[in-house]
Amino acid sequence: YDELKHRMSVHQRCVDVLRDVISHAKDSVELRLRRIECSIIGRDQMSANEDLKYILVRDPDNLEAVALNARALRLLGSIDQARREIRRCLSLDPEYTKCAKLHKGLKKYESLTAKIKEAVDNKKWDAVIKGVEDSQNMEADPPNTDLLMRWKCEAYTGNRDISKGLAACTELLDMEDGEKNPAMASFLVFRAELYLMDDDIDKAEVDVRKANELNNNHEGVRDLQRRIENIRKGNSRKDYYKILGIKKSATEKEIRKAYRNIARHHHPDHYPKDITPEEKERKDREFRDINEAKEMLMDEDKRRRYDGGEDVANPQAQHQQQHHGFQGGGFPGGFPGGFPGGGGGGGFHFRFG
Repeated sequence: YDELKHRMSVHQRCVDVLRDVISHAKDSVELRLRRIECSIIGRDQMSANEDLKYILVRDPDNLEAVALNARALRLLGSIDQARREIRRCLSLDPEYTKCAKLHKGLKKYESLTAKIKEAVDNKKWDAVIKGVEDSQNMEADPPNTDLLMRWKCEAYTGNRDISKGLAACTELLDMEDGEKNPAMASFLVFRAELYLMDDDIDKAEVDVRKANELNNNHEGVRDLQRRIENIRKGNSRKDYYKILGIKKSATEKEIRKAYRNIARHHHPDHYPKDITPEEKERKDREFRDINEAKEMLMDEDKRRRYDGGEDVANPQAQHQQQHHGFQGGGFPGGFPGGFPGGGGGGGFHFRFG
């Protein structure tokens, strides 16, 4: 993101310099084409629009202008319009290198994006992360950068990867003015979820409050509010993560490994021969807790409910807590989904000639 901002800043300076030059050579198509190039990378839509209109109204078949128009549309995620411009360019000159390259890149981008969407729908978070990274590595300034970052934030949260998730979600929120943009409510919720995994309740509460200000009907906000309330009040639930000696961000593989190690050490076969009845009862209770912890945390639904504040193993106690003001939370059905506003770009809708 910092590299993108630097590149945009450099090209915006290019736009400013060329604006002064063009003021003394208003009819120079070559200078305007160079300014369009800088405007696209510098995200100066107004300048690009102005120059594209100037050129394409006078010369609808200017191949370089048509290619730049297609490139601008693609960069902003207006894929259908970009495709139409590329086809028009290739109909004018099937061998025009810039449009042929755009055509090839667009097909590759669409294929990769379709795979990422499928992985998101199926909650295959490792595949989502790989797809996003492949997209970002494919070119210096990929289209729909905001959508790629949204997918990355959600995927790291789904993977319970605290450090990478916080970095990705924070980068997205900084890029999209997260505290003022209603479309970012879900991603404040994702970051709050990561803060809770990291036992940073205060920061989680701040993000939940910000998300609520942006969208007070967001289901994920209400769930997190209940969860934080449960944590603030405290309850007598067993700490399954502590029992297995793992972090809240532990993966299924890490849970299984921790369980095997600790269960082997605490197995009744390893009790000393001269163990007292009282000590045996205590060790039996510890071994039962270890198995219970594994059962709860290896079951996706039970783990979600447990993380949401429920006392899954003791529903009667949970019922009594609710009558005293406690209410279980969690993320029913998983993480809050959807990308309000989508990832498509608007603004570059040039149709001239």
